[in-house]
Amino acid sequence: QDCGACPPRCGDGACDANEACDTCPQDCGACPPRCGDGRCEAPEDCGACPQDCGQCGWPEDLARSEEALLELVNQQRAVGANCGGVEMGPANPLTMNAELREAARLHSQDMGENNYFSHTGLNGSNFSQRASAAGYRGFAAGENIAAGNGPAQATFNQWLNSPGHCQNMLRERFREIGVGHAAVPGSQYTHYWTQVFGQ
Repeated sequence: QDCGACPPRCGDGACDANEACDTCPQDCGACPPRCGDGRCEAPEDCGACPQDCGQCGWPEDLARSEEALLELVNQQRAVGANCGGVEMGPANPLTMNAELREAARLHSQDMGENNYFSHTGLNGSNFSQRASAAGYRGFAAGENIAAGNGPAQATFNQWLNSPGHCQNMLRERFREIGVGHAAVPGSQYTHYWTQVFGQ
């Protein structure tokens, strides 16, 4: 009666006028899926939200494994890791970028279809040139490639246990990522993965 009612604050159990799902999920609940949030979740699909779900025509199981890989990366960024004796993170989560994803997918597909494994494309391109060709207007700053594992968890572990790849995944200055998983039966490794990082 002397001080008046306390102003609304996040965590008081009530979703007040100045609070929302993205600023106070504990009171307002989790935000529903929205196009552009970096996650491809139902009811989003490649037709309605290509920036999150990728271009139509990419196999859905591969697109989902790409999303799973991003989730693993962001879980690790939240806690950090020791990458070959170098302490990295914690760091902010990465968001999936459609152009970087396209560059990553095309490189993974190219490696599988032409039976090679290299950061350099058969046309002599590097990851930065491939990102630009896909329409990326930011600064492409790093790339990881892997081959041989189908599941996202196995590929993530492969990178996490390699110091240079681990550091790329946890580098604080990186803000965006493209993940490309291609499956090419009959090729040397069958499964090919590419991560392209932007800042």
